[in-house]
Amino acid sequence: MDENGMGPDLETRFAGLTNRLPAGSAAVTIRGSADAESLTLAADSLTVLSSEPPLLAVSVDSGAPVTEIPESARFTVQFGEGGAGRFECALENTVPAGDHRLLIGRVEAMEDPEPGGHRPLLFNRSGSSLLVGHLPSKVPLVDISPGGAPPKVAREAPSEPVATIAIVGGGASGTLTAVQLLRRSAPGLRVVLVEKSERVGPGVAYGTEDEQHRLNVPAGQMIGLPDRPYDFLEWVRREAPETQPQEYLARRVFGRYLVDLLDRTIRESAGVAFERIRAEAIGIDAGEPGGLVTLELDDGREVRADRVVLALGNGRPSELPGIDPALAASERYVADPWSPGAIEQALTDEAVLLIGTGLTTVDMAISLGGPGGPEMQAVSRHGLLPRAHGDTMPVRGRPVALPDDRCSLTELTSRLLTEIAVAGARGEDWRVAFDSLRPITNDLWRSLDRRDQKRFLSDLSRIWGVHRHRMAPRVALRLERLKVNRRLRVRAASIIRAELEEERVAVQLRMSNSETEERLLVDRVINCTGPTWDPRRLDQPLVGRLLEGGLLRADALGIGFDVDDDGALIGSDAVTSERIFAIGPPRNGVLLETTAVPEIGQQAELLADLLLSGLARTLGRARELSVA
Repeated sequence: MDENGMGPDLETRFAGLTNRLPAGSAAVTIRGSADAESLTLAADSLTVLSSEPPLLAVSVDSGAPVTEIPESARFTVQFGEGGAGRFECALENTVPAGDHRLLIGRVEAMEDPEPGGHRPLLFNRSGSSLLVGHLPSKVPLVDISPGGAPPKVAREAPSEPVATIAIVGGGASGTLTAVQLLRRSAPGLRVVLVEKSERVGPGVAYGTEDEQHRLNVPAGQMIGLPDRPYDFLEWVRREAPETQPQEYLARRVFGRYLVDLLDRTIRESAGVAFERIRAEAIGIDAGEPGGLVTLELDDGREVRADRVVLALGNGRPSELPGIDPALAASERYVADPWSPGAIEQALTDEAVLLIGTGLTTVDMAISLGGPGGPEMQAVSRHGLLPRAHGDTMPVRGRPVALPDDRCSLTELTSRLLTEIAVAGARGEDWRVAFDSLRPITNDLWRSLDRRDQKRFLSDLSRIWGVHRHRMAPRVALRLERLKVNRRLRVRAASIIRAELEEERVAVQLRMSNSETEERLLVDRVINCTGPTWDPRRLDQPLVGRLLEGGLLRADALGIGFDVDDDGALIGSDAVTSERIFAIGPPRNGVLLETTAVPEIGQQAELLADLLLSGLARTLGRARELSVA
């Protein structure tokens, strides 16, 4: 907030948001008249009701003094450390609400103790040190005179775009970001989406045409739009009314939904321009501070933008040690299982080795496991396959409390085991305990110190992954049949070396449960170890240029991009960018859960709000969305 103001720029960001303060963190001082004593109470919650006019609702305990507040009263809401932040309000109305009373006030002035950087209004249960979510930190404001109504700003739709946001990547992350910008922006914005592939929407994850590749989340929980949680299910039911929320649909169905969602949003976003460019982004010139960013494309074109969002999705698997260079250069080794023709080539093989035992291996085994397909062996250090979902709709158990402060990995592991035991005592299975942690997983991750985060990655991440990221029941049944019929063998082993031997591949394995070695002869080796997000290992010209130019660095764990809480890139000089952001999988490391659609959808919503608030002086007021 500015020193003493409330105006359309703040309204743009706050409109429609409900912001909850922990009990005792905000104080309400009520003044009935000049000669009356003031009354100070603790606020249980603070809700923004409207930005035109600017109205707040404060929930306080409905004791006797509250019922005697005169209609002409005024009140001050103080928040932040020491109550340094404040809203000055004129009382508009009081509304009984059970054992509480809502004080509705018109905001006339306010103060921010840390202009430009304070995030006062959204806390988790444990305090401001562990934010469940947060409002963007860069919200520009303008002044109005105390006691006056906010000025009305008459704007006509610009005939030409006045601001540009470029999105690099047209998979789920880029599509959902574009959708949120189109839905929320006032007229005058130009959204440019750069994607080298022919299709925009499905990306690699939802672009598969194999009907057997299923979502690992039921249809009722595939939430791309947080304010419209059943949009996907309702979309599916237009063609298949019998679809149930607990069904695990083919992944390509969600891919088609993303295509249609973007098309519908483009049609409905009057005054906001959308441009799709089929090309590959190969570089970014950040220019001067406060100026435009120039996106360089592989066809020689340039896109000049006010903000750039890197929605790069999943990278290719990392290179594996032990793979002979001659093998790596041959068609007998598949470095990327999603590369065109990879599955088709392997269908005629007699024996295939799948390196890795995660969800990528599950997809490959299902695709290759039909009649006439090869025999398969899958190896990984632990030899663990993902667990299966239950037959019923996943449910979350009782809310799990966050620690009051930083917590050790040992303590968090103990808490999880306790939750599993409690779920079992209630007749529930372990899945309930894991799913109950989902809303707070990233906060728990942030509560760990760096040493414990590294220990989790080295010792526990695989155990967590197979329980957290599960298979659809139908997929698990199909995989079990392959194992029973000896079409698939899963083993705990590491690759010592793999090399060409005449027309086949010789693979030397070291078994994990012993020091013994074993030799295999297969027709093809497929790298199914899953995507990498370490920017130093990504084979992408744009990422390489960003690293060389110092605009990007790896996170402290070396497994993703280093970004701040808003997704802004942090460069080699530790400076946070104000114009270049990342969304989705590249945030891995800073976040633990950042690859599933519900998490990406939340990121897209928050990021769109942040970007538009930063351009509010140019674009004006953002659209108000109704929650369906």
